[in-house]
Amino acid sequence: KNEKPDIDKYVQEDSEMANADEGWGKVNDADIDQVVNYKSTITVGVGATNYVMHDTMEAGLTFNNDVVVKLADGTVVDASNYTVIVSPADGHTFDVKFNNDFIAGLAQGTQFTVYYSATLNEKANIVTDGNDNTVYLSYGEDSTWETSEHKTTTYTWKIDVLKFTMDGENKVSLAGATFQLLDKDGNAIKFSAVEGAAVPTYKVDAEGTITDITTDANGKFEIVGLDEGTYKLHEVSAPEGYNKLAADLDVVITSEYDEANLTATYKINNADPATIEVENKTGSLLPETGGIGTTIFYIVGIVMMLGAAILLISKKRMASFA
Repeated sequence: KNEKPDIDKYVQEDSEMANADEGWGKVNDADIDQVVNYKSTITVGVGATNYVMHDTMEAGLTFNNDVVVKLADGTVVDASNYTVIVSPADGHTFDVKFNNDFIAGLAQGTQFTVYYSATLNEKANIVTDGNDNTVYLSYGEDSTWETSEHKTTTYTWKIDVLKFTMDGENKVSLAGATFQLLDKDGNAIKFSAVEGAAVPTYKVDAEGTITDITTDANGKFEIVGLDEGTYKLHEVSAPEGYNKLAADLDVVITSEYDEANLTATYKINNADPATIEVENKTGSLLPETGGIGTTIFYIVGIVMMLGAAILLISKKRMASFA
C-alpha cells in the first residue's frame, strides 16, 4: 500500500517549554521583537519524489533563515541533502527542496522535522487578528501533488490606560501624567510611537528610544505588542497639583488558546481586557517611608519629648525647694 506523504506544523509557546511537549502546539503569543520557534514534521510516503516544503508567513513575521533538519532520533541532517530558497518565485516566504536520494533512503512512515524561526515584527496584527504561518508539502513528478495546508497562529496583546481624577462623582481625564511599563525584572520597556493613531499608541521596540509615555488631553495612551507575563505600571510624574502614585500597579497578562480554531484570548489582572484606570488625587503628599522627610518628623518628635521631660524635671525640682 503506497501511503501519501504528509506534513504537519507546530509553534512553540516559550512559557511552556518546560512541559512534556516542550510547548509545541498550534497557537502561541509573543512580544514584538521576540523570536518565535516553528517546526514542520514530514511523514515519508512510498515512491514519492521531489519533496518541496512551502512556508508562507504573514507580514508580521520575519523569517530568520535558520533552517535545521533533524531525523526522528534527533540526528541533524547534513545541509547538502536539501536547499533553502528564500523568497521563491512561487510567492512563499521560503521553500525547502529535498534531494531525491535523501528521501529514497527513508522508509515509508519515517518522519523528519524541519526547525526554523521568525521574529514578530512591527507589522504584527494586534489582539484579534493573529499572525499566521502556513505550510504544505508538494511532491511527485514536477512536484505537482500537494498535501493540505497546516497553519499556526501567533498573537500579541495590548493595554489601554486612562489617567483621571474625581470631581464629585464625575471622572475627569488628566493630561500630562508620565508612566513607564516595567518588565518582570523591573526594567523599563522600550517603545516607538505609532504614527497616525487616534489615541497615542506605542509599540514594543527593542531598538526604540521611548521609555516614558505621557497621557494626552483625554488622559489616555495605548501600549501594543505585549506577551503574556507580569508587568508593572510605574508613574514617573503626576500632573502639577496632583500626587504621584505611592506604589507601582501590577499588570498581569494571561492567555488561553483554542488550538482547534487557532484562536486565543487574554485577560488583564484576571479580568477581561478593559482600560486600566489610574486615579490621581490632590492634596499634601506625605514623605515616603525611609526618606529624609520621615527622618525630620522623628527628630522633631524626639526633641519635643526631650523638652517635655526637661520641663517636667525642672518643675519637680522647683517644687522641692518651695
